[in-house]
Amino acid sequence: MKKILSIFKTNSAKENYFVIPILLIFAILSFFVPAFSAHPIFNFITIGFVATLCILILIWKFLFDKIQIDTFFFLIVLFNLAIVISNVFNKDASHIITYVTLSGMAFCLYQFFLDKKYRKLIHIIIFIGFTVFALYFIIFYRSILLEFSIERIGDQFDNINTVAYYFLYGFVASITLIKPKKIISFLLIIPSLVFVFLIYRTGSRSALILAIICLLIIPFHMFRDKKRLFPFLIDFGFIVFGIIAVIAIERILNVNIFSRLGEFFDALKGDGVDYSSANRIELVFQSFELFLRKPVFGWGNNVFSIYSSERLFAHNNITELLCDFGLFGFIPFEAIIIISLLKIKRSKKFSETTSFALLLVVSFFGIQFFYVNSQLKFDWVAIAFFASEGYLLSEERIKNIKLNTYFAISI
Repeated sequence: MKKILSIFKTNSAKENYFVIPILLIFAILSFFVPAFSAHPIFNFITIGFVATLCILILIWKFLFDKIQIDTFFFLIVLFNLAIVISNVFNKDASHIITYVTLSGMAFCLYQFFLDKKYRKLIHIIIFIGFTVFALYFIIFYRSILLEFSIERIGDQFDNINTVAYYFLYGFVASITLIKPKKIISFLLIIPSLVFVFLIYRTGSRSALILAIICLLIIPFHMFRDKKRLFPFLIDFGFIVFGIIAVIAIERILNVNIFSRLGEFFDALKGDGVDYSSANRIELVFQSFELFLRKPVFGWGNNVFSIYSSERLFAHNNITELLCDFGLFGFIPFEAIIIISLLKIKRSKKFSETTSFALLLVVSFFGIQFFYVNSQLKFDWVAIAFFASEGYLLSEERIKNIKLNTYFAISI
């Protein structure tokens, strides 16, 4: 608490008049977005919060710093330009308000996230917001939640997969707050397990697989200064514990926990039909075929849902972007993700926020293969966070290179 308060003590009273409301509104949104924003009436409230937040950030930046115009800005501009051009040439295209507002919000948040002293606090706020949402979710579904069944829950909040991805981001936020040298921080394993359990209850196989991948990645980043064998041993421990826990729960409760995953793997072996996966794969092929017919600017925003056999979006962000906006829209969007990942991965610095940014970009990239997450609200918050982390790490690396060069020349 003292460290948090010390952040504000370094600011002038005038600056805190902006910073404190910015953080408070962001905290509200961290709960409000997953809990209510999918409902039409509450979505207008969300828009009001976001608009107020963005205005405050821009005024704060104008008064106390300067607006950062860099690669992130130009890639967002190129992405939106591609959308506009694509829509102009395609009469069936729908409005572009979603992309304009979400990318605009990401740009404003990016400006605030670039201030290093608030990044740890932002990480904690996101964790708290998603934890409160998880508690609200548990209370809402309290009568059926503890039933270890294959019944999927979460549709009262949003699309079930979207809800699962919220819990995935909550899981990522919680495990990256664990500090190896602080024993008390290992209590965060409890909310981490709760997030995984809630992912399971939504029935989202993709979110569960990505949570496992993130769990296996984090030891290699957290203990990067240790011998290579050490992270492998930790991952082996995770796997053994997971297997034992699953076997115990299945025998005690007489259920097949991973029945939906089993359907998927049975379908791969040819022993069954997984209709959900089959439909998704078919939509991927259909959207990619349409892209090949208009590879430069695509067919326009959300046009694939008109032409697809299921009248649905592609359930794959990569082929959806290619189909709707062509290469001109796809490349700048994916460039933001790839550039951020490379910058974060290249850095030798370890911190909780760096780990958080790394798993955010891994989660975001992975979700793309299962869902059109370029139209989800929190996913653009994630983009702003990992893009800003990539920029800060890159700038620090450049400074270190210049400093080492200076000393080398001096010597």
